[in-house]
Amino acid sequence: MPLVRHLARGRRASRGFVPRLARPTLALALLLSASLSALAAAGDVDPTFNPGVGVGRPGSFNALALQPDGKILAGGSFSNVDGVQRKNLARLNPDGTLDTSFRDPDLRGGVVEALAVLPDGKILVGGNFLRVGGVTREVVARLNPDGSLDETFAPTVTGELPGLAQVSSLALLPGGKIIIAGSFTTVNGVARNNIARLNADGSLDTSFLSSNSGPDDLVRGLAVQPDGKLVIHGFFFLVDGVQRGALARLNADGTLDQTFDPHPPANIEAVVVQPDGKILIGGFFNFIDTTPRQSVARLKADGSLDTTFDPGTGPNSNVLSLAVQPDGKILVGGNFTTFRGAESNGLVRLNPDGTLNNSFPSLSTRSTVSVIALEPDGDILAGGSFNSASGFSNQRLLRLNSAGGRDLSFTPLVFREVAVGAMARQPDGKVIVGGGFNNVNGVGVGSLARLNPDGSLDTTFLNGLPGVVGTVRAVALQPNGDILIGGNFIMVNGVSRRHVARLNADGSLDTAFAPDVRSIGGFVQAIVPQPDGKVIIAGSFGNVQGAVDRNVARLNADGSLDTSFLGFNEG
Repeated sequence: MPLVRHLARGRRASRGFVPRLARPTLALALLLSASLSALAAAGDVDPTFNPGVGVGRPGSFNALALQPDGKILAGGSFSNVDGVQRKNLARLNPDGTLDTSFRDPDLRGGVVEALAVLPDGKILVGGNFLRVGGVTREVVARLNPDGSLDETFAPTVTGELPGLAQVSSLALLPGGKIIIAGSFTTVNGVARNNIARLNADGSLDTSFLSSNSGPDDLVRGLAVQPDGKLVIHGFFFLVDGVQRGALARLNADGTLDQTFDPHPPANIEAVVVQPDGKILIGGFFNFIDTTPRQSVARLKADGSLDTTFDPGTGPNSNVLSLAVQPDGKILVGGNFTTFRGAESNGLVRLNPDGTLNNSFPSLSTRSTVSVIALEPDGDILAGGSFNSASGFSNQRLLRLNSAGGRDLSFTPLVFREVAVGAMARQPDGKVIVGGGFNNVNGVGVGSLARLNPDGSLDTTFLNGLPGVVGTVRAVALQPNGDILIGGNFIMVNGVSRRHVARLNADGSLDTAFAPDVRSIGGFVQAIVPQPDGKVIIAGSFGNVQGAVDRNVARLNADGSLDTSFLGFNEG
């Protein structure tokens, strides 16, 4: 799908304008000639893990899977490894070099979100891709052990509209059956809402779920309990017609387990089921019901809060990944810089009661850890974004030993990141900034903030509202002071808004403006307000209000589609 881009130059800022914005998987690049705080230091890495010049653009890790022989499958969004083409999926040797015996699967049209290794060595891949090895395979595929496409496995997964399906999570069940979860409406022509179970050959297991049930929106992840029940999390509000916002448990047959009703926060990024049946959740939240819990919490098996696990003040920003070590200690990854007030750059280890395990050293570089995998020998793989570590810039994968020390034999994988960001200067000199960050000057914000003329955070903007879940790529001001934002977000201030939204001057959501821009993996890159109140949007998206408008469209002042504006409907 073609991409419409728009770039704007910002005014030179005065001296002393030095806001500090935390970096997640994608860096925020503000078009300001301002001095940003330096955030680089040496980190703990394994220099023997050496993929050479690393992975090419755009560069992000979404999924890791370990094979029994110690090789590492890495999926996400990239084009090459060590100068060799590997489109969105690669296999690395245990030392981090590219395994050239694993063919380039050549996954195109989208990114890899989930990986699973089957007992026979075959590999399940989920995401929002459209083709594998030149063959049409939308959102889920199975590869042979050498990376070639297994053409005998060909489920058809479709979304509400063409190109709007996604598989975000995979799980293998005893007997060879497979759970797929994400955003879709049919599997092999049968209605299935966002979760389904496949037989080993890719056919639909019709004994799981029914056509009119399931979660009503995106399932981001799932965890399988020892009893076969499934804990799911995502952006749904109803499951089987019953309110279950963000977190729910399904029985083994796919029906809602109504005994599990945790009343969770809306923004959950990671869920892990402990061996004792308790459930760890991480994300960006402040409370579980009325009890303070900052971005990480543990629930009992019935969904009630486990008060014996108390992380105190917790992290100062998002939790993105969780893992439980064999001794019960808990690894927590994210884009935070402190945990319980102590310096903790993106990765910490907690004792089973939630206290900080001080024997686990902090990464000594500003880091975002978005995925964690435990190796059989206890070593820890951490994928994400690391500004600099041991002289290696922009690395994306570290290996630590079980004590948290650096593995000097493992050299970090290098990505060259695409920088994204947006800004708009208000008449009073304040600046609206958007991107993929989660804090400014140490204060948690969700991808959108307003800075005072001196670069300090304007705390009157948003004023405790959760902000944007996703990335802001475009910001524009309307004459009345309202703020238009575009990007690849899915929620604004706790309300569903896909790719484009309008805020009031104080950062609250203008609920009267509710365009429906749809495209899995797409985004709005540019916004141009017209004098008559209409708004032109451009980027990479499939449709608006159900009408095909590829990449550019015009909205009326209320957010509805202006059908008199032709746009680039031919794509």
